[in-house]
Amino acid sequence: MKKLLSIIILLSLTNLFAVDVTFTVNDGSWLNQDIEWKGTPTDWALVQMFDDGTSGDATAGDHIWTCIVDVAEGDHSWGAIENDGSEWGIWLIEGDNLAFCVSASGEVTGT
Repeated sequence: MKKLLSIIILLSLTNLFAVDVTFTVNDGSWLNQDIEWKGTPTDWALVQMFDDGTSGDATAGDHIWTCIVDVAEGDHSWGAIENDGSEWGIWLIEGDNLAFCVSASGEVTGT
């Protein structure tokens, strides 16, 4: 029981230091139909991005895709894919993964 209580307390404290971060991908090609976000905050699990005026997206149909992810303090990286139905999707960011940092005070810096 003590171990379970310790884990619950640790998880609760971890959530206290997390902030909601809005990620935006500007699809200038206007070709993509289902962009998904992935990064270190979700252990690279996919998160749906939106271009429909909801979930942090300001304007529907402008091909600026947005998602909000709960991110803990620390250094992180992220990227985006076009979900084309294949196993891995199409990676949309050329070069290295984009990097950002969340400070203890909740300030977000980076790309």
